[in-house]
Amino acid sequence: MIDSSKVKLRWRLKSYLEKNGKTPYMLSRAMGGKVRSNESILYRIEDGAPVRINTESLERILTGIQELGHRDVSVSDIVDCEP
Repeated sequence: MIDSSKVKLRWRLKSYLEKNGKTPYMLSRAMGGKVRSNESILYRIEDGAPVRINTESLERILTGIQELGHRDVSVSDIVDCEP
């Protein structure tokens, strides 16, 4: 069994968006689907609130960033893994 308490994931989405001149609202629109639902998730991430996110949502975030013109984005651009 893996002890997940030894690894901490931290979102870097806010700094990534700021660095690239984008906002959570712009990303939520680029993600497609329900804009309000997207905004809720993105603003909770931006505020540093604990967020459980599934792989489908993570894929939508990455796809949305790509739709904003950042084709070379990867998970490591928006999430840090700290021991």
